[in-house]
Amino acid sequence: MARKLKLHDLECTLIHETAGAGLGTVDGEHKAWLPKSAIEVERTEGSNVVVITAPEELLVDKELV
Repeated sequence: MARKLKLHDLECTLIHETAGAGLGTVDGEHKAWLPKSAIEVERTEGSNVVVITAPEELLVDKELV
């Protein structure tokens, strides 16, 4: 039986981006790389603050929640 992923929305500051990942922070101190293949990003034009939707397990693993 397939396990259902628990998704969370998280507002963070996008620091740097590559073709395959984004480096973000939620508190200005702890930074984490998130693979684009595992997240959705909602952008606001002209801002580096984004809302990402990602699996809870990934956010916990990266210490963002």
